[in-house]
Amino acid sequence: MYTVSDDGLLALFNIETEEIVWKRRLASGGQDEVFNLQYLKRNLLVHSQYKAMLVNTAGHTNLLIEFATLFGEKPAK
Repeated sequence: MYTVSDDGLLALFNIETEEIVWKRRLASGGQDEVFNLQYLKRNLLVHSQYKAMLVNTAGHTNLLIEFATLFGEKPAK
């Protein structure tokens, strides 16, 4: 089971063993950043109003798009 907290902590939790497989802090674009999750077979799509990223089951980022960079701006910190 994937979870994301209000402050941007993404984690994969194994329900059978009741252990956290991995967790990572998502760089936050601001206090108003809201993360949404969508499961895509073997990957997880994590998106907010600032970025979209594709994460695999090992917790590695396969793709990261910061929307500000598409328009020539600096990404949010």
